[in-house]
Amino acid sequence: MNPQRSCGSVGADSSTVQQRLAASLSSAKRTLIIGVGGGNDSVTTLLMKRQLEKDFGFRPDEVDIAAMLPDVLDYHDMEAGPHPLVWRVLSGSSRSVQGTVIRGFPEPVLARAKDRHGVSEVWGIGMRLGSHGVCEAIRGLIRARDYDLVLACDVGGDFIAAPENLEVLSPMMDAYALQAFRRLSKELQLPPFVFGVFGLGTDGESTPAMLARALDNVGEYHVGDFDGTALQDVEEFYRTVVEPNRYSRTADFTLRQIRQRDNPHENPARFRAHFHTRPTAKQSRSYVGVFLHLFDPAHYGRYYLFDRLDGVRNPFAISCSHGLEWFLKIQNVALRINHEIQGQAYGDVRSVLGLPLDGRRQTLYFGTPSRKFPRDVTKEIIKDVIQSMRNRVYDMALVYRGDLQGQDYSDLRHAAVGHELILLAQSLDADVLTELSRLADPKANQPWA
Repeated sequence: MNPQRSCGSVGADSSTVQQRLAASLSSAKRTLIIGVGGGNDSVTTLLMKRQLEKDFGFRPDEVDIAAMLPDVLDYHDMEAGPHPLVWRVLSGSSRSVQGTVIRGFPEPVLARAKDRHGVSEVWGIGMRLGSHGVCEAIRGLIRARDYDLVLACDVGGDFIAAPENLEVLSPMMDAYALQAFRRLSKELQLPPFVFGVFGLGTDGESTPAMLARALDNVGEYHVGDFDGTALQDVEEFYRTVVEPNRYSRTADFTLRQIRQRDNPHENPARFRAHFHTRPTAKQSRSYVGVFLHLFDPAHYGRYYLFDRLDGVRNPFAISCSHGLEWFLKIQNVALRINHEIQGQAYGDVRSVLGLPLDGRRQTLYFGTPSRKFPRDVTKEIIKDVIQSMRNRVYDMALVYRGDLQGQDYSDLRHAAVGHELILLAQSLDADVLTELSRLADPKANQPWA
């Protein structure tokens, strides 16, 4: 074992957390590693797996890797797992959005390389039932597979986002996982949970100041340095096999920072937020919001480990039963947060809301561009959203009230959902409107509930 230096809040006994981490990691025999942030996180957990082997003698007999699966996508050729929200990802698994196959899907790529990297199984954790469902899915997987350690990894750092950080890009998956781990770590005596974040800032979601606050909130943690020479096989696999399937700037910049800490990439760098519209059934458009992001070189090539979540104050880690509840509750944190389901749609909103099915699937689209998009771009997005309603591409859409100013939507039905949102449709579903309004009521649904 070759542990690196440890840090913590003022007065913290850093040797204590290092001892706890060493005990958990060096004794693990059957481990679940979870990439909590989506994207390519499940594959980049291999970096942490390999480095902890060197630093802490982390050599379990069996390692499973799990990924978060967004519920606005459809999944195909997966195998049922030990819980209704857990699936075994196979080498031939695929995913699609609104009937269109998505080429980029890193988990089947990882499944094809299991033997190469000492991985037993690759699992997918469904997000259909919100943070509650993710919690029960992980609990079910732990019970069925009898893990003696769970290691949760996030690349970028928004898993530990500070409450002041409103410039995140994709907080939903990390937030679901964090809320689930908060419950599980309190309710389960075993297995121990270890949390790792690395590549801090490479996702464009946290400024140096926000990362400093986030780490201060964590309190006691261990910080180690990646050894690029020990990770050559993982990097080669990523560059030649995974990256051609799905490029990730987060993973790309993280690997560059490990390989070359001195000026690994431009700083600041240009990042983009994305928004997709479908004004007609056969026409799709993509919009971007471009911004400059500054990195703190102090985080280059480093990882941070901790085993307690008491100090983590991520404002988006909200108890919820589905994505619509999460979206409506975070409006009480701040408006126009960038997130994974903007520009996406639920294919059966009544099912999502737990309403009785009336025989026809009704779609709901999130026509809610974030603060990352300038006003002129937002205006064009909303024009597309209105057209998609007129052309019945979607049955309903949520739109910010302020974005409708100056737009002509007089031919559409519309109703308020809370103070800031409008539900647009050719024909409003009264049950859906009632339930959305209930969930949007800040008095009835505090974001931290």
